[in-house]
Amino acid sequence: MTQEAVSKVINISKQTYYLKESGKRDFTLTEAKKLAKHFKTTVDDLFEK
Repeated sequence: MTQEAVSKVINISKQTYYLKESGKRDFTLTEAKKLAKHFKTTVDDLFEK
């Protein structure tokens, strides 16, 4: 899935998504929940280090 497609899932710009994916910004809890729901996983599993 492209960064652009994922950014649309959580309703943010592609540039903002890049910053979050690269660790320069944090995902909000709402964004994390949307991603987890979309990928059919938990927030914990999604952000496991």
